[in-house]
Amino acid sequence: MAYGATRTEIAKHLNISPETVKAHTKAVLVKFDATSYRDCAPAVLKFLAAYGDLSKGTNLFYDTIDYDIEITPDWAVSIYNRRQRGIVVRGEVPEISTSIDFPGDLFDIYLNGREPDRVEERGKYIFYAINLPKPLTTGQSFERHLTYKARAFTEKGRKEISNTIGTPTGILNMSVSFPAPPEFCKGSALINSKLVAVEDLPNVSFRLQGLRATMSVTQPNSGDKFTIYWSY
Repeated sequence: MAYGATRTEIAKHLNISPETVKAHTKAVLVKFDATSYRDCAPAVLKFLAAYGDLSKGTNLFYDTIDYDIEITPDWAVSIYNRRQRGIVVRGEVPEISTSIDFPGDLFDIYLNGREPDRVEERGKYIFYAINLPKPLTTGQSFERHLTYKARAFTEKGRKEISNTIGTPTGILNMSVSFPAPPEFCKGSALINSKLVAVEDLPNVSFRLQGLRATMSVTQPNSGDKFTIYWSY
């Protein structure tokens, strides 16, 4: 199914009857909300890339990612709020962890409302983790809520926030709240290593309303990068 094979082709390849294939694939079609084998193929291939034989070890699915930044009135501090909600698809999750790649001064860092139990430098990233009383297992809900403050955006010029999709995600929401109207503010997307205008993407909406810019992306693919950039 991942490569768009028909019921007859699958049956021949596996040396089973087409009716047996029909029984098994019916549940797959329901799972991926598809009406035909070939329509289902891209979703199945995407799933296999994340969780199946082709996977790189992904064990989570995010229903939503909410990534918000509020810039203080003096433009001196940015307040970051990033929340990921989803489920454990397979395996165990022994801790809640995250990494931050940020060149500025970070402070007031909390993970799920707690100060991190572990902080490690890993190249250009800073790794943070909190321990769980017991590991989360397959089917359990997962939530990672990271908040921190940073001294950033104090110099005039182009600034941006971005999110690159790694873990399979249902919906990505991003927003920036400004203390004053920016000179300009736009959204962009990097799809398959090509810069694409968000206006050309049917699954992306971008809006600047008052002092708040928002971007919402439905069913982004792994590797896609979405950015809100501005100048003041």
